[in-house]
Amino acid sequence: MSESPWIDVDPAKFNRKKTRVRDGVEVVVGMLPDDLPDGVRGFQDDELDRYVIEFRYLDNEEPHIIQSPDSRTEFVIGEFSGRLFAVRIDASTLAASIRSDVDKAIRDLIRAKRLKQNRQHRPNRQLDRRNRRNRQNYFVAGEVLKNTQEQLLAYD
Repeated sequence: MSESPWIDVDPAKFNRKKTRVRDGVEVVVGMLPDDLPDGVRGFQDDELDRYVIEFRYLDNEEPHIIQSPDSRTEFVIGEFSGRLFAVRIDASTLAASIRSDVDKAIRDLIRAKRLKQNRQHRPNRQLDRRNRRNRQNYFVAGEVLKNTQEQLLAYD
């Protein structure tokens, strides 16, 4: 496994801030800095036979869980935060465009989170807030990939 160097990204570039007025007070709402990746890298992991795309955050110290929507893709997700730390794609079936594979995988992950939330019998505001926060993190991960794809592939 030869890990490539980190590609630094500007988290502020991907923070989708919205301005709202509540009770006459202007409030700016955006993602927490901890949920925005500040680096990304991609490399071939020969031991796993997967192409790995990793995301770096201000605080990377968290246990991870693995979710596999299919046999080709694995997501490494923060156990507590739900942040996307890595996407692992089966190298033997990798498409010419890694971005299209990752985009599809991220859409599948978001769809799976929505289905899980819809299966809840009672509305849970905290779960809803966390799922919304996770979806924003996954969308940002997709945007980071779109902006760094050429650099990621240069280290193959």
